[in-house]
Amino acid sequence: MTAAEEVTLTESNATGRGADSHQVWARRVRYHLWILATALLVLCVALLLIVPDQGLTSFPLIGEIPPLCLWKRLLNVDCPGCGLTRSFAALAHGHWLAAWSFNPAGWMFFAVCLYQLPYRGWQLWRLFHGRAEYEHRSRTIAIVVWTLLAALLAQWIWKML
Repeated sequence: MTAAEEVTLTESNATGRGADSHQVWARRVRYHLWILATALLVLCVALLLIVPDQGLTSFPLIGEIPPLCLWKRLLNVDCPGCGLTRSFAALAHGHWLAAWSFNPAGWMFFAVCLYQLPYRGWQLWRLFHGRAEYEHRSRTIAIVVWTLLAALLAQWIWKML
């Protein structure tokens, strides 16, 4: 090993940025980038979708998108998630009441998706500036997930009555 390699190895170990820690850092960056890209994609698609008051959702240059819900096709009953796509599209276009009528839980899912943009950007900024990521408490995450699931089930049961 040359003297230059020893200095580089010593510096990387001293700063905590050895090969293993760099791989962990790169993995964390990719994780946040994927979630950020997915949230952006979902919001952009929602903005592009055209939702009439009644009928099928359509996409520019493609036309109407057939319903994809297997539950609805097999059982002829709406599933808990039916209307989420239309709700997202309506929210992206500022049609608040229409979004609520398609699926009231869509508001909460849309808010979580929107939240990802500043949160993931902040996490990436922290990582690139050598700071530790902000970690939500696992209890907070559990509350959000269970609230979303409860909202889906509650609105579904309400529609079934």
